[in-house]
Amino acid sequence: MRKYLHRAFFKRKVILPVLCMMGTLHLYAQNTAPGDLSTEMLKANQPDSTQVIKLLSHGIKMESVNLDSALAIYRRATRISEEIPYPTGIAKGFQYAGIVYADMGKYDSSMRNYETAIGIYSRIGDRSGMGACYLNIANLYQFRGNYEKGMQFYFKAIKTFSPDDLPKLSVAYSNLGVIFQKLGQYEKAADYYNRAVTLSRKSNDSGSLGNGLINLGAINEILNRDDEALRQFEEANSIGEHKKDLMMQRDALTDIGEIYFKNGKPGEGFAAVNEALKYADQLGYPYDIASILISLGEHSMDEGRLVTAEKYLDRALSLSKSIHSNTLLSKTYLDLSTLEFKQQHYKQAYVHQRKYKQYSDSVFNQEQVKAVNEIETKYQTAQKNKEIAEQNLTLEKNKEAIQRKNTWILLFVFGIVALAVILFLSLRSYRHKQSLHRQSLLTLQKEHEVNTLKTKMDAREEERNRIGREMHDDIGSALTTILYLSHDLKTQGVQKSRPTAERIADTAGSVVDKMNEIIWSMNREYDTLDDLIAYARQHAAEFLDNHGLEHHFETPDMIDDVHLTGEQRRNIYLVIKETLHNIVKHACATEVNIDFELDQKLTVVIHDNGKGIDLDKLRRFGNGLRSMKQRMESIGGSFTISGYNGTTVRLTCPLERKAADAVMM
Repeated sequence: MRKYLHRAFFKRKVILPVLCMMGTLHLYAQNTAPGDLSTEMLKANQPDSTQVIKLLSHGIKMESVNLDSALAIYRRATRISEEIPYPTGIAKGFQYAGIVYADMGKYDSSMRNYETAIGIYSRIGDRSGMGACYLNIANLYQFRGNYEKGMQFYFKAIKTFSPDDLPKLSVAYSNLGVIFQKLGQYEKAADYYNRAVTLSRKSNDSGSLGNGLINLGAINEILNRDDEALRQFEEANSIGEHKKDLMMQRDALTDIGEIYFKNGKPGEGFAAVNEALKYADQLGYPYDIASILISLGEHSMDEGRLVTAEKYLDRALSLSKSIHSNTLLSKTYLDLSTLEFKQQHYKQAYVHQRKYKQYSDSVFNQEQVKAVNEIETKYQTAQKNKEIAEQNLTLEKNKEAIQRKNTWILLFVFGIVALAVILFLSLRSYRHKQSLHRQSLLTLQKEHEVNTLKTKMDAREEERNRIGREMHDDIGSALTTILYLSHDLKTQGVQKSRPTAERIADTAGSVVDKMNEIIWSMNREYDTLDDLIAYARQHAAEFLDNHGLEHHFETPDMIDDVHLTGEQRRNIYLVIKETLHNIVKHACATEVNIDFELDQKLTVVIHDNGKGIDLDKLRRFGNGLRSMKQRMESIGGSFTISGYNGTTVRLTCPLERKAADAVMM
């Protein structure tokens, strides 16, 4: 029974108090430790940011002296960062202020500062800073006993950190182990402690590794895996010896001794714990010294060394009185009572028993006060959560009302736009019919004059009609737009005329491009496959560069003199051009590949890495795709499109037999 009480009250698993709240807040949760702040100077763009970094470093040092002064320094650093502006400095100012508020016990203020810092880190893309704030928030919840919320934010921090952020990931896993250990789920605690140890090994962080091994060993000891626990404690002791970390050696040796005592090896146990006592004396922490002395006194009694046990317990009693620790006094008096009873000093045993009862009642009352305070804190937290939930519900209702209103506005605007489009198309159709009607009358009047030349003129007439349609539909429309914009330009002031002038310039540029295409399609000097590929490649590269898309072309190494008709060249080029316009407009792509393949026919494959196309829902692109397909079929070719892993368009066009054979040879 004595040994169990000793383990419950005095077994120091170092990382439990260190990482739960204070450790993460002051050692790891700050995105930049004091020694690393100089690297931030290299990242800052403004010279004034150096002052901010110095203030933050000074504030960290001031935290151990005066929390109010540290808070004032962080506020000043935040104000200067806002004036520069220096977003990282602003975020750190709020984050470090949150740490100070937590130390002051002002948890609501601490939470608000962390949330503000997270918002800034999110906007500037600093995932490490966001993860550190999530660790801070998780510690707040864990410290206040809300383990569910604490675990949520630990997991959120783990998802936010990059895989290379090993020290902070190790802290998150270690603190999750603390929570599961407190909940009595020791296997899960062992799993998370083991992850923390693995990460500490990868990052070569010997300090975290040693403390993690002590935690993991303690869990394995609870699970009666003493051999594993002993190996882990011994490794931690070796690390502490190498680092000259007396505290790590003290705790590791204390644990090693307890395992030896537990397994019936008192000689090794006394040797280990006495060495731990030596390190505790060098460190000079009375509480730790007294705890080890009580352990030595208990085990000395078990071995029948009553005089030695009395020396240990008397010294422990003196230290416990000096630091006014009711817990230590209660335990020491209980052990002294047992010792006096074994020595048959019944009267003195009774005195010590009464002292034990007095101090154990005091400890119990303190624990009751703590429990009452925790219940009150949880109640206040629940009330806060309820108020927040009600506010969120109100916000959601307002948001839904705004969305409904916006939907009606969009429907109204869409209706107006649709009506305008219908009127425009109707007017255009009427004018086109009038033009065709006039042209038909002229044709009838001169029909008898051209009958003899009909065969020779059919091809020319077709070309003329095509050019006329393009001139009317594209260039005529553009020139009309320029005319109307020019009239508007005359009536507008200087400030308002600039957008109109820019529209005139853009429209005129499109007219020039269209004229160049028409001239190129009419010029018989370019009726070769080589000229088609060169022209299409030049204009495709220019178009994709203007819209910021990467592009790659694949063309045959050797292109023989293959003849194409003007109609073939024009239709193939226009389909390629329309495909690239669709990619820029609809595909959300970043890269386009265009391959020209020669065999018995010409094949052009255009592939983008965009969101693809749903072939069952082509209503949005229906007219354009049908037009491209008709163009290719009119020259004896084909047009296909697929939407797997982006969008792939394939064009084919037959080549003249002699030209194709030459290519094959």
